[in-house]
Amino acid sequence: MQTVCDFLKKAGTYYLATTEGNLPRVRPFGTAHILRTNCIFKRASPKTCICKS
Repeated sequence: MQTVCDFLKKAGTYYLATTEGNLPRVRPFGTAHILRTNCIFKRASPKTCICKS
């Protein structure tokens, strides 16, 4: 998990693609942190995505 977070931090801005219903959404992200065994991706908005290892 540390390797993934280090890679994302070095990349600077990266993009995460998701869908809402049938519509694609691509959102910019710029931070990645480890909290216990989770890698947390934060946007400028209050929404947070957590990727558990």
